Amino acid sequence: ERGGDFLSAGVTGLDIPNFYQLSNSSATPVVTNTIFKRRLIGVFGQANLAFRNLLFLSLSARNDWSSTLPKDQNSYFYPGVTASFVFSELIPQNSILSFGKLRAAYGQTGNDAAPYLVEPVFVQGSIYQPFRSIDFPLSAQNAFEVSNRRGNSDLRPEITTELELGFDIKFFNNRLGIDFAWYDRSTVDQILAVTLAASTGYTSQTYNLGEVKNTGIEMLINATPLTIGDFNWDVTFTYAQNDNEVVELVEGLDEISLGGLSTIPFIAVPGQPLGVFKATVAKVTPDGRTIVDNN
Repeated sequence: ERGGDFLSAGVTGLDIPNFYQLSNSSATPVVTNTIFKRRLIGVFGQANLAFRNLLFLSLSARNDWSSTLPKDQNSYFYPGVTASFVFSELIPQNSILSFGKLRAAYGQTGNDAAPYLVEPVFVQGSIYQPFRSIDFPLSAQNAFEVSNRRGNSDLRPEITTELELGFDIKFFNNRLGIDFAWYDRSTVDQILAVTLAASTGYTSQTYNLGEVKNTGIEMLINATPLTIGDFNWDVTFTYAQNDNEVVELVEGLDEISLGGLSTIPFIAVPGQPLGVFKATVAKVTPDGRTIVDNN
């Protein structure tokens, strides 16, 4: 169980400049209090097997129940399996290959949402103006209003499925090592807050985006080119590449706004990386020349 209780207070119109005390104003202090509580119950199991320091297998499974999701779909299960083969155990000891291992892993990871996203909540009232907002209580009157964030009673847990293949090789008495991995990661029902048109009565809503895929490689090279007595010169080189793509969105939507500027939205659209800018550009001819009409 996790929770928090945050309290802040402020006043405007200080009587004595630069004397920052709540009592230094005839205005009523505005007090903001945020309280949250969430509960997560999980069951986890793991089994590890090994054969002659040559083959290794690990199996795991977990099921969670989260209070931040709707009651009828607050349970989610995610298993995992990893295997490795230390092939250097089959090779006679030599001065070239010090260690060699092949590995593979497949697993899922579940994720719940932040608290209070299923139903709308009440917040302390505010009146928004161009350069500032007026917060209640005001003139001895208090007010609460429904939050601008719309609730989502269909919110589902986010599930990430990943396949990873790789190897770890060391040469010359561990003075040169290469660690390489390729991965294919797919996240289904990714939980994101998106922007809504103000005409709906809300400005944002958190819901399941669809499916986002990440494919890439990671490589780490360690080398010790110089060793003199107690002095070692170690060199490390890393390289990573990731290709991100929105595979699909929730049914009925061609794109989802993730924010951005007033005239240039930041959107998620199938076939593109997650988060691209959408803007109006001049129409051009096939050879790239701008088309200008009679106006």
